[in-house]
Amino acid sequence: MKSYKLKVVLGGSELAGKTSFILGKNVSEPDFNQIGVSFKPIECLVNNGDSYKFVVWDLKASSRFQFLYPIFCRGASAGLLVFDVSNYSSFQEVPEWIKVFRNNEKISKKTFPIILIGTKTDKENKVSFEDAIDLAEEYDLNGVFFTSVHESKRTKTKEAIFKHLIENLEPSYRVKNLSIFVPKEDELFQKFLKFFSICPVCQKKNHFESLKSFYYSRDPILVELKNRLIDFIEESNTLPKKLHSRFKLGIPCCSCFKKFFEIRLQHS
Repeated sequence: MKSYKLKVVLGGSELAGKTSFILGKNVSEPDFNQIGVSFKPIECLVNNGDSYKFVVWDLKASSRFQFLYPIFCRGASAGLLVFDVSNYSSFQEVPEWIKVFRNNEKISKKTFPIILIGTKTDKENKVSFEDAIDLAEEYDLNGVFFTSVHESKRTKTKEAIFKHLIENLEPSYRVKNLSIFVPKEDELFQKFLKFFSICPVCQKKNHFESLKSFYYSRDPILVELKNRLIDFIEESNTLPKKLHSRFKLGIPCCSCFKKFFEIRLQHS
């Protein structure tokens, strides 16, 4: 298994929905106005093993912080450029942001993929997908996506964007499947983590990385098993407290699994 850690800059006009796109919900950040940038960790679990950990630098769209943009972009591997499809002036700001990102490319002397993302597609569109494609071709951008935090397929769209990003960063790497992990934002995963944090055999704490890899795996068998465990978590809340002490359900740690299960599998 391979693990990478990369910096990505996120730019776009004010109220374009940059932060909401990353976190998947409407948010407000009171500290955002103080330093001109906020940081979002996003991990992409790829091909049931490899990990791409992105630290997204979300740049505040304000003339007050423009002099800091070159510093914020320094060392970044790629850029995500967001605009509001229901606001044409937001789209008109895109070329200026491209200049900001491309200046970083000149300084680093490395290829700098830029992906254009149109948000708020649930509102009346003032910018068509064709308009975005034309601009992307004019400025030689690396892809165009439209999305909304209110659309049912928003998670798949975000996964498609990061899949496209990874394949642009590593052209020889084929992404067969990908799932996104945003620390502390997935409430269901946090509940799963709390419920199965202890090995039911030795009572030692399970490895966080192992639980995470299992939970976000796209293997059909593991997905089915995960869904059944989640159903059990929900059903266990309705059970009498006396029953909780009579049985134990959990995920064995690596040591206990090898000790009790791998040996049996080898002899079966």
